[in-house]
Amino acid sequence: MMSNTDPVDPGTAAGPSPATEQKSGDDLWSEAVKLLRPGDEEQLRLEKADKLPVLEEVLAAAIKKRERCKDRQWRIKKRDGTVIVLRDVFDKIASWLKKLESIGDCVAQLDSVHLALPWSVIKFFLQLSTGDNEKLGSVYDQLEKITNLIGRYGIFEELYLEESSKASNLLKKAIVKLYASVLTFLAEAKRYYAQDTAKRMAKNILQISDWDVDKLADNIQSEQACVDEIARLIDAESLRNASQGIKRLSKGAREHKEELRKALGDLGIDHINDQLTVLTKDLASTKKRELLDWISKIPYSEHHESVRKGRLKGSGIWLFEQTQYEEWRKSTSSSLLWIHGIPGSGKSNLASLVIDTLRENRMNPQAEPLAYVYCARNANEPERADPSPIVRCLLRQLACPKPKMDIQDVVLRKHQELEEEGFEGVNPRDLSLIESKELILDLLESHRATIIIDAVDECIPGSRYQLLSTIKDLLQNASCPVKILPYC
Repeated sequence: MMSNTDPVDPGTAAGPSPATEQKSGDDLWSEAVKLLRPGDEEQLRLEKADKLPVLEEVLAAAIKKRERCKDRQWRIKKRDGTVIVLRDVFDKIASWLKKLESIGDCVAQLDSVHLALPWSVIKFFLQLSTGDNEKLGSVYDQLEKITNLIGRYGIFEELYLEESSKASNLLKKAIVKLYASVLTFLAEAKRYYAQDTAKRMAKNILQISDWDVDKLADNIQSEQACVDEIARLIDAESLRNASQGIKRLSKGAREHKEELRKALGDLGIDHINDQLTVLTKDLASTKKRELLDWISKIPYSEHHESVRKGRLKGSGIWLFEQTQYEEWRKSTSSSLLWIHGIPGSGKSNLASLVIDTLRENRMNPQAEPLAYVYCARNANEPERADPSPIVRCLLRQLACPKPKMDIQDVVLRKHQELEEEGFEGVNPRDLSLIESKELILDLLESHRATIIIDAVDECIPGSRYQLLSTIKDLLQNASCPVKILPYC
């Protein structure tokens, strides 16, 4: 039986601070405007020059929109079947805007003059009447990503472009192209929704498309991947320089760097932006393995292979045809799908089938992290029936969801904190259940995730409630959607 629930030395010399130094020609958004097609800039200029929207106005519009959606439970189904919960989308937009507001003083690129054009269109859509239209749902979904992107790459400008080099010049050009792709998306969206309502409705009925939302969104994603790849090259160059001696920075510059790193963390960004941080995160494979083993030694992958080998070909396919499963997979909000069954009914085989299906997309850059665990009451592996090691096993996978990825910063910091509490040369103590849960919630501030827990009923009866309570807390408190599939 299945049940479905949606929870929802200030420096050595006086002078301007790094955040307020702005060289002429450094407005990359203005550079991006030059790459637009004729007519696009006019679509973006919605306000008079003396009435440019400021961040506070956009934030107020986002909060108002969120409140309107809160009680109405508005949902829009996209063409691909994905259901968008508008309340959650506007909540994320407001969240990003609040974080941008808090870091604006230390990032010159985030002032209202630089961002007048994107803010104008975002404000326009936040004030637009919400309709049951799949294309509008896709626009709102993309606006949430654009709001985060504006903050992320404004900080990138401050961190990566302060010194001129061949690599930084390449990065500058790539960021300009990224901004241009964002402005193109906004211009096309504005052009479409500035049309007469009846004309738009007729085109929707006849399925006549003036523009392709998904294609333009994919273009933004492609340009973003290019920027991130060049940034990684700059990180590698910084690492080589660091190996020959880290360049000394003034106290003011160090403090500014620290502010920017914290800002990236507040935006949910796990990118490395400083030579010292690069050194910390460039862990040798052995050290990385040791740290992951400190989190959890449960051989979850071996358990999975053991189960899948015993699965009959074609068995369990019926699950993917169930409406409850489809709704769980496509939901844009945190969701829970329980799968119940008597012992020996094949629940573990079903779990392995779902895991295999989700793992097929693991190498997709946009694939959300997956964590799973097979619980069992086994005298040789008591940790598989204990909630604390079980949650640590999930944390291990979410801390490093892909083989070539670095371990996430928040986990590295926790390990260092516990190391400093203990004795030199001795591994830190194990994470408590609460600590593991809090770290997972920290990781869910920037990424969605799917969690599969097989055989919850195999947990120690007296402590099983701790695992169930953890599941509830993750569903209720995760910043980004988390989908949990427990088998019992």
